Amino acid sequence: MKNEEVELINCKDVLKCVETLEHPSRADIAKHLGLSRTTSSYNINKLMELSLVKECESSLSKRGRPGKPIVLNDEKWYALGACFANNSLYFTVLDLNGKIIDKKSVNIEPITFDRFYKILTKNIKYFFDKYSDNILPAIGIGSPGVIDPKTGAIVKAVDLGWYNIPLKQLLSENFNLPIFINNRYRTMGLAEVKQGLGKGYDNLIFIGIGNGFGTAFFLDGKLILSTNIHTGGIGHIVVDPNGPYCRCGKKGCLYTVGSLAVLEETAKTLLDLPHEKSILDDKDNISMVNIMDAANKGDNLAMDCVRKVADPLRVVIEDLINIINPERIIIGGPMGIYGDYYCKYVSEKIADFYNTTDISIVQTEIDYFGGAIGAAYQVLENKLELVLNKEID
Repeated sequence: MKNEEVELINCKDVLKCVETLEHPSRADIAKHLGLSRTTSSYNINKLMELSLVKECESSLSKRGRPGKPIVLNDEKWYALGACFANNSLYFTVLDLNGKIIDKKSVNIEPITFDRFYKILTKNIKYFFDKYSDNILPAIGIGSPGVIDPKTGAIVKAVDLGWYNIPLKQLLSENFNLPIFINNRYRTMGLAEVKQGLGKGYDNLIFIGIGNGFGTAFFLDGKLILSTNIHTGGIGHIVVDPNGPYCRCGKKGCLYTVGSLAVLEETAKTLLDLPHEKSILDDKDNISMVNIMDAANKGDNLAMDCVRKVADPLRVVIEDLINIINPERIIIGGPMGIYGDYYCKYVSEKIADFYNTTDISIVQTEIDYFGGAIGAAYQVLENKLELVLNKEID
């Protein structure tokens, strides 16, 4: 192995220590990594030259001679992430600690790929111009649809009518920068692990629910990626063999009985039948948001609608628990963000089924910016290579 490769590995290890240990000193880092103090200090100095870490004033919190804490430099480098959600594009700029420095959302209705791409590139350029001296030379993207992990292309985003769009290639050619692209629900899951309700959990599942279903699986704290584009797709798990036909050709997929569209259609059907007075009677347009809001307020008709789509999800989650047994499951996406009663119902039903409260199923606390936050973390995870202008696998 070349000296340059060894130095890169050591620098990455030191960075990892700074990120995971609590304000470590030079001596702490050397001890933790089993390096000599000379080697450790050499790599710390290298990272300081790159403005990735900085040395603070002496800490008085430890016994003996106080050491100077080494921390991430939050004053130099920023990362840009963008994500499509809720018919809008969301943008965030994070410092090295993950703090939001800037953010922006832009509605892109009527939605076409050309409009999506135009607004995406316009705002990427805006943020790169605004933070030209500080922004890491890469772009993180949370995209709708099924993403080819090798090419970064949108294989299909059925609800949008997008097929075989080489998004990563288009952006790379436009900006001549590394592009880190993943499905939007996976970047939302990454945000949960880094600064949401998934922080501190090594093995968890994030489930994003909207027009479809998306998941992010984390094992030993790492997002599980696969060469199979359909890995993690729970929307086409059959939960009712006698259910309606799905566009995939099967009957009773989770998508056909538990999606946002099914929730709204159920509400319209029940409102056409004799029923007790409901908050939804006064709504001109029945939407997921006002159904969830009514259910959260205890409206019986709305709660019936929510339970109808929550029960199929519960069945799938029970299967995931039996197979994977995660420490925590986080429900997010549009139906997770607004569905207080929805998430509570699923959690309580599963607790009753297993006769335990040890299974942690929680509702996300991160809004629609979560996907952009996670997209920016894709850039932050490669910060050393980006600053050194190294090729990234």
